[in-house]
Amino acid sequence: MVNILKFLLLILIPSLVFAQNSGVSYIGIKHKSWPCDLSLKVFSKAPVARLGFLIDGTFGDSLACAEKVLKLNKPKVIRVHLANCTCFPERGRTCQKEEVFYGLNQKQANQKIKAKDKKLLDKIRVRAAQAKAYLSKNENGPIDFYVSPCMESGLDGPARQVMLNLANEYFPKATLVDNAFGRPVIPGYIPEIHGAGSYNHVPYIIDNDGSPFTKIKDLPKFYGNNTKAISTLLWDLFMNCIDPHVEGFVPPRQRSCKKGWPLFDYLRELLAPNGMVKPLPEAFNQQDLRGLKVQGVGYLLKQSDTHHGLAFLTKTNLNNPTFVKNGQKIDTLRYTGSRENGDRIYRASKAAWEVPQAIILKAGKIGFKLQYPMWRIEK
Repeated sequence: MVNILKFLLLILIPSLVFAQNSGVSYIGIKHKSWPCDLSLKVFSKAPVARLGFLIDGTFGDSLACAEKVLKLNKPKVIRVHLANCTCFPERGRTCQKEEVFYGLNQKQANQKIKAKDKKLLDKIRVRAAQAKAYLSKNENGPIDFYVSPCMESGLDGPARQVMLNLANEYFPKATLVDNAFGRPVIPGYIPEIHGAGSYNHVPYIIDNDGSPFTKIKDLPKFYGNNTKAISTLLWDLFMNCIDPHVEGFVPPRQRSCKKGWPLFDYLRELLAPNGMVKPLPEAFNQQDLRGLKVQGVGYLLKQSDTHHGLAFLTKTNLNNPTFVKNGQKIDTLRYTGSRENGDRIYRASKAAWEVPQAIILKAGKIGFKLQYPMWRIEK
């Protein structure tokens, strides 16, 4: 009966997609400021807890929060990355001293791994041993454990094979994953792809790391294209403790994970039994819109190091623009100049994370609906 109902719903309402393989990509779960209890509420209704995270010391040293997932009395599907392969200078970053590849660029790491450099391989062994100890703490329910030696690995095939062989020493019964970045996947291993696309290889794992799920224009289509994935791990900037309003690379341990966690309720319902992929919720107070001519032109500018306040850009000359929510004035914006393309800049005194969702920018009889002021819109 349930399957018939699903079939009818999908025919009658094609935009609905059931997110049966949905999980979360909590890459920053080891960070000292990670909001653990809040983040784990997303699994409260999920029949299966699907989680992806990073073992390397990129964000911190403690696995305490990840271990709480093992205590959940339900089946789990967990994928871990042992090392961080995104930190190389070739990616515009720097590997930190707590990471496996500290002091190396990608070319050097590639050479050392293929040469089976003992010092470097021992660092990887430390992470593999930590992952093995983590797995041993599973208390409730069955677990499918997937091990990726390196997150977004741009290393060549022979180097990745050395790391896969090493992982196999610690996890002969686990399923090994090749998360190649810009390289062909090595045959015989589970591919993991990142981004908002799909893959024609079955089985596979998809993690939209790098393409925030809040920015995927057609989330139902994304899910519909990946119904055969082992796990569809949803990722967004806050899962890496990234403040989108700060310019440049900030070492992960120096970030704060306490700002801007607005989506846990949405994710909890998405991961629930028969959870359906729906547009992100719109919660505008219609009273705030009364008497206003709603405009569609205007957008928010990302935060910068030199300006604390959120900026609003429009080519319209605004009279006393004000952020309004539930009849209350949140902030007043001031005109600070224009850009070369003619956009007028109106800047608030509040930072983006201090402004609630679904607010109205009101200027005389003109109104702009702003769903997510806390997220960067312009790159």
